[in-house]
Amino acid sequence: MPIYTDYTAYDDDGNEIFLYHCTVITPIAHITEARAICYDYCTSRGIDTSALMLPYPLSPTGSTPITHYACFDLNWSNAIDDMAAYMTAETAEWTADKLYTLADSATEIKSLFAVFRTDLESEALTHLGLQRVV
Repeated sequence: MPIYTDYTAYDDDGNEIFLYHCTVITPIAHITEARAICYDYCTSRGIDTSALMLPYPLSPTGSTPITHYACFDLNWSNAIDDMAAYMTAETAEWTADKLYTLADSATEIKSLFAVFRTDLESEALTHLGLQRVV
C-alpha cells in the first residue's frame, strides 16, 4: 500500500505514481560490487550518489558483526521500478532478478543485492529481522 499523500502525482507519460519506502540492501560480502552498481545507477540518472551508496550497516542484533548494508529512502513508484530494473540487469548470482515486497521471503531478500519496496523503513527491517548498527 503506498504512503498517503494529499495530492496526485504523475510520471512524464501521465501515469499516476505512488510514494513508497525503498530499501536497497546487500550482504556484506558484496558491498564493494553493490556500491559500484549504485554509483553507476546514480551517475547515469544524475542523482546525488551519497543518497544510494548503502551507508547503513545492519545486523540481526543492532551490533557487530555487521551482516548487511542498506540505504533507505522515500521514492515514487516509477523511480523504484527504474532502480529495480537497473539493478536487476546485473547478472551475478548475488543480484536480485526482481523488485521485492513484503510478500517475498526475507531469507531470499537477505541473500541478494536487492531493491525492496515497503510502506515504512521499520516494516522492511522487521520483515528482514535486521536492525541498524549504532
